[in-house]
Amino acid sequence: MVSAPAATPSTGNVNDDYYTYFDNIFSQKLIVSFSIVNQDFYDIDIGDFVAFGNVGTNAFGSSFSGKDFIVTSINRKLGSLGVTVHEA
Repeated sequence: MVSAPAATPSTGNVNDDYYTYFDNIFSQKLIVSFSIVNQDFYDIDIGDFVAFGNVGTNAFGSSFSGKDFIVTSINRKLGSLGVTVHEA
């Protein structure tokens, strides 16, 4: 017998129950693109995890703080680095 989905998503591990696991995989995630001009951060590569501090804006009513993002695309140019990240 399969239990009914949780009334509210789990606040613990995303693997706690079936509903939370698949909700985490298929739910909408943020995709953010930005440019870096500070050459101290040019060593970012695809697969790295990044986190944002206080951005000052909320995307779709959700804060950037406390979320992890993974680098999915890099575009290197002379003097800048274009980065695209996907919410993990």
